[in-house]
Amino acid sequence: MKAILIPDAYGGDLLASKVATQVAQGIDFTSIGTPVESKTPAVNQMVAALAKVGVTGDPTVAEQFGYMDIAAFVAGLQADGATPTRRAFHPVAGSPFCGPLVKVTG
Repeated sequence: MKAILIPDAYGGDLLASKVATQVAQGIDFTSIGTPVESKTPAVNQMVAALAKVGVTGDPTVAEQFGYMDIAAFVAGLQADGATPTRRAFHPVAGSPFCGPLVKVTG
């Protein structure tokens, strides 16, 4: 069995190109999130939030991942209460899996 499977490539960046859309016919894509076309409440919330920062078309893969990452980060901060700490937010802070990109002090 032969198959073409393209992970993480379906989004506004693909849909914006006629050539890419034609070439992509018949190819299966994996998707981390729900496709924008589904118009679920969560997808509509993401589209509305991205529109507030200037995303007017179908979000690109990078924009979708960025939204999901920040939404998860904000939910974690909110769940930790009024004075989040690095240790409480991520119990294995300092491990190789908790990089230096975000610095929470307190």
